[in-house]
Parts: sequence; structure tokens; C-alpha cells
Amino acid sequence: MHLGGEMAPSNNIWIDTFHDLQRTELGERYGHIWTLQFNYQIKDILPPDMKQKGWKISQASHRASFTCEQCSHFWNSARVALIFHYCLRRPKKGIVFLRPFEQRCRE
Repeated sequence: MHLGGEMAPSNNIWIDTFHDLQRTELGERYGHIWTLQFNYQIKDILPPDMKQKGWKISQASHRASFTCEQCSHFWNSARVALIFHYCLRRPKKGIVFLRPFEQRCRE
């Protein structure tokens, strides 16, 4: 949803951060248009055929906060793993597949 040329917050930190990056870095700076898609099946390696087609991989680990939907227990974690598969296609359009690894409540 667009509001006055800006993206309305989606209440999803990954989508909101990606749209912010798209607007400030990828779009304005490089003129690239990227699409983000969640894919919970991607692995931490790229198959050879994807490498040949120009796909790249990136892995990251970040801090995050979680709240359990069942019991409302809240916790912070320094081990939130992310895997990205991405490819810049022509003309200046790219796609990013994101796999965030979720955590479960200990309660």
C-alpha cells in the first residue's frame, strides 16, 4: 500500500526494513528495483545451476526481540539467523529470497 509516495508500514520488520533500503540505497543510489520474497525452503548453499544463472548468497546473524503468541513471554536473542539468495536481473530488476529462522518459546 502506498501513502503519498511512501510505503505504509506493514507491521513486518523484514518487509519494512527492505522497503527502506530499497528507497534509500537500491533505488535512489543505483536505480535498481528489487523484490523481496520469503522462502522458508532455501538452504545455506547455492546449487551450481543457480550460480551459473548469476544468483548469489548471503548469510547474516542479528539481534532481535520475540514475543510468544501463546503465552506473551518476551525475550531477546543475539542469534537470529538469516539467509538471502539474490539475483540482479535485467534491466536493473532484482529478486531477493529471504529465509529468517524463527525461534520458539521456552515457556
